[in-house]
Amino acid sequence: MLRTIACLIAVLFLTVHLQITSAQTKTAPSAPAATSRRKRPKVKKSVRRPKQMKQRWSASKPKLAACRKEVKQKGLAGDDRWLYIGDCMERS
Repeated sequence: MLRTIACLIAVLFLTVHLQITSAQTKTAPSAPAATSRRKRPKVKKSVRRPKQMKQRWSASKPKLAACRKEVKQKGLAGDDRWLYIGDCMERS
């Protein structure tokens, strides 16, 4: 019985202590929320860029076909593939 009471007191003490420390840190996260709002336009820019690249590339399909052949020969995939195609389209 004494062990049970001691454990309950220890749990009560820890929960009170954790509530006090969490109450002190709840005001600090307001600053990172403001920085996340600033990052949203960057996401929009990164979404627009591939669309713009595709429009430019579709305007010059022969170049794009040649660049795709080069990419296929090199065996590139994923982001490397798109970056290489972008560089190739600017070069040619």
